[in-house]
Amino acid sequence: MRTVELTTVDLATKDGRLKWLEYRNNPEWKLIADNICGTEAIFERIPELVSNCCSAKIIESDVCSKCYEHCKIIEL
Repeated sequence: MRTVELTTVDLATKDGRLKWLEYRNNPEWKLIADNICGTEAIFERIPELVSNCCSAKIIESDVCSKCYEHCKIIEL
């Protein structure tokens, strides 16, 4: 089962606005709510699945690029 990571950013502070830019420019994070009550933004990230034998990024139906087997998958 994949989990979703959520983070909130306080737009009322300079540090928060810098964090907003950092998350906004990072393709791993997706902006899901902006300017909630004018002071917060919420970003989400879905961790990638990786093989438990070689830590290769995989899709659930992929074959591992290192051992060429259908590896069990773990979440980082």
